[in-house]
Formats: sequence, structure tokens, C-alpha cells
Amino acid sequence: MLDTTSWSAAEWSLVHWLSELEDSQFITLSIPGPPPIKSGFFRRKIIVSTPFVQALRMDDLLYIECVGSTSFGGQYAWNPADEDALKRLGWEPETVRHQVFVRYFPRDQARAAARLLVTTLRDIARLADPATLDVNAG
Repeated sequence: MLDTTSWSAAEWSLVHWLSELEDSQFITLSIPGPPPIKSGFFRRKIIVSTPFVQALRMDDLLYIECVGSTSFGGQYAWNPADEDALKRLGWEPETVRHQVFVRYFPRDQARAAARLLVTTLRDIARLADPATLDVNAG
């Protein structure tokens, strides 16, 4: 399991995790969201979107993505300053197949990929405590 006792531990643990991914395996790191909101006459639940990042091993590449902004059809409402910060980190908006920010890394650059994922969650999504991350893999 991913060590989320600190951001440094999470980054090093993620390096190992990314290095060990087999082809078509992934890991997703999500910020826990607030409880669903009940809205409307029938009180249906509306789930509030929260930021997440994920990595997928594809042959000799690590394909990493960050949930896309609503400004180009994605699910999370990044503000313009956050979008600029994501782009400065090297994230590229990709709207052809997916509405996400993406990066590709050679598989042997798991350290750089892990650093980008952690920096995005800590500094852009402003998650104070990595222990609250929801971690899913498959």
C-alpha cells in the first residue's frame, strides 16, 4: 500500500509503485470530497467533484493524467490561476479523447512522474495531509 504518512513518504512510495506497475495497471489518487448534496424536488444526490490524478502503464510509458477542468469540458472547476500553475508544471490540456491534463513519461522516469503527481495534489489541489488521499489501483 502507498505510504501516506508525509508528502515525502508518499512521493518515494509512489516512485516504487509506478516502477512496479505492469502493462495496463494503474493507480489513482483522489482527494476525498464532501458528502453528496441533496437537491431538487425529489432530493436527488449530487456528487461534488474533487481533484484526482492517476497513472497508467502503457508499454514502456507512464501515462499520467489530472482531472480535467470544466473550462474545457472536464469535471473539476480549477480556477484560472490553478490552470496556469498546472501548465507551468508541464501538464497539457488534452481534449481530443479525454478532457484531462496529461503527461507522458518513459517508464524509467517514475521519480519525475511521482514528483509531478505529489506536487499537483499538494500545491495545486492544496491537500494538506496525504493521509486523507483515497488510493485505488488495478
